[in-house]
Amino acid sequence: MSLLRSSISSTRTLRTVLPIRKASITSDADRNAVEFFYKVHKNPSVYKALNETSLVLAEKGILGGPDLSMQQQLLLVADSDIRTAMDRVKKELKNADIPVTLDIIRDFFSFFREKKEYEVK
Repeated sequence: MSLLRSSISSTRTLRTVLPIRKASITSDADRNAVEFFYKVHKNPSVYKALNETSLVLAEKGILGGPDLSMQQQLLLVADSDIRTAMDRVKKELKNADIPVTLDIIRDFFSFFREKKEYEVK
């Protein structure tokens, strides 16, 4: 019952209760990763496009780690399903005015790959 009470705000509305994890933002890279996460989390169309892309990548056997084999790298470039999904993500990020660079993506995956704690509000 205390968990339910703690999830009710002062206006008596129920909010989603997620596992609370705390992050230490110790660098610009960490800040970039968390800012990107929140921007994507707040934009359903971007989130959906990223989710669909991850499903396509998993289906093609590409998800699983940061180091891609040469065959996987070639598949990223050559496969039309992957290109279509990635183009949709790019379009949704642009429509949402969410800037993204290779550095931000690297920071994002580095930050969330580690067992850091964070809270989603």
